[in-house]
Amino acid sequence: MCAVKTKKRNHKTHKLLNFPNRIKKNYLEAKQCYENDLYYSCCLMCRVVLEQVLKKTEKNLSGQKFEFYDRSLMELINRYGRIFSQEVRDAMFNIYWNGNQSAHSDIITGKEEANDSFHSLQIFLAGIFSSESKKKFRFGLDNFFSNDYVNQL
Repeated sequence: MCAVKTKKRNHKTHKLLNFPNRIKKNYLEAKQCYENDLYYSCCLMCRVVLEQVLKKTEKNLSGQKFEFYDRSLMELINRYGRIFSQEVRDAMFNIYWNGNQSAHSDIITGKEEANDSFHSLQIFLAGIFSSESKKKFRFGLDNFFSNDYVNQL
């Protein structure tokens, strides 16, 4: 029975890690920071992953090559937040808020904030992969999240 649970958990993790190397690397770094009690860094890395995914999505959907990217993370969250469920939108705002507090505030983020950020990141990434979300994108995210896309980076 334990093998079945482990297999399901590994399948879920594999599904979440089926995206470009740079984003995968940052996701794993956020996870490692959380596991090693580096809560400040965990919040920052969760924000980095969120920003990377949204900027890559923007770039992929617009088809433009951005030399200088002028959209803020909050603009991207507001723009793409309409596509996702309320739970995913709340997760994006949670990651944004905790990451900004870690980066720009005198308040030191702790275990609770890191736990919220990392859990929210998992909700966000699972929302990206939901078939409901994919249908709402005109061009789809299949190419963006496929293993073939890694070769283009």
